Amino acid sequence: MLLILVTVSAEAQIGGGPIGGGAVPTNTLRSPSAFTSGGGVSVNGTTRVAASLGGFAGGVTQPTQSNPADTLTIRNGYPGQLFVTETLTITNPVDGFSITENSLFGVNVSAINDDGTAVDARNGASFTTSSPAATQFISSSFRTNAVPTDTPVQINANFNGASANVMIIVVNTDDDNYQTSPYDISGDGLPDSWQIQYYPEGDPNSAPDAIAAGGQPNYFYWALSQNPLIGTALFRAESVQHEDERYLTFTYTRPTDTRAAVSYSFEYSTNLSQWDSSTPIVIRSIENEDETTTVTVRDNVPISSSPVRFLRMDVDFSTP
Repeated sequence: MLLILVTVSAEAQIGGGPIGGGAVPTNTLRSPSAFTSGGGVSVNGTTRVAASLGGFAGGVTQPTQSNPADTLTIRNGYPGQLFVTETLTITNPVDGFSITENSLFGVNVSAINDDGTAVDARNGASFTTSSPAATQFISSSFRTNAVPTDTPVQINANFNGASANVMIIVVNTDDDNYQTSPYDISGDGLPDSWQIQYYPEGDPNSAPDAIAAGGQPNYFYWALSQNPLIGTALFRAESVQHEDERYLTFTYTRPTDTRAAVSYSFEYSTNLSQWDSSTPIVIRSIENEDETTTVTVRDNVPISSSPVRFLRMDVDFSTP
């Protein structure tokens, strides 16, 4: 009789909790930037930038002078939302341009992101007035292509009016490259990209040691590339012929990139009370397109060596 058991253990107390901690904004970087003018006053006269929804990275430049703001770092998210905007520059393309009623001009917004993803000013918008007392809201939409790391991106917005406020919302639209971008901002050992697949933003149930639906901690399901919400981890065991004997093989799937402290080991037993280390032979290792690796190992002792043989794999995990 052959039996495969899979067990888990933790070598150290696992920290962590919600990814990034608590409820945080999603993937918008809002920069309420008020261009206050009226009655022919130049748009260059006053430029004000205020933080909103968790802040943004400053560095606002007026057309005629540099006015750097305090630099804040925003890392507010998960795939498609995780980025750092290092500078944000808002300029009027025409130096000394004056706003008059119903005039039309453009505002250039340059955002520098650190992860090489696309920037989308989908809700680049303008507040316009037909007179200083009346305000209308006009929305506009702009999108840039993906850009290299730390390359300025130009976003244009147009609006009419004697006095105006413009709000540019910069949205990171592409998945982050976790090879170069932050892999595990919370520092709990599990990659943020895996946690956000199954748990809402800020959910404490996403912690590595939180017990998932299948009765095992999250790190177990991550280490074996399983869905923690279903909890039906299946492992295929087969008997294969090698030379004149048959051997047990065991196939499992694991993340290809395991930066966390995770290890996989095997033990065997003939009575379920005493377990000894086993060093099975890896006969196949295939890297899949979804950044997982499927591994097939073969027991180093033939099935005929004992009437009963149990084999188990142990997954050890500890925080980095």
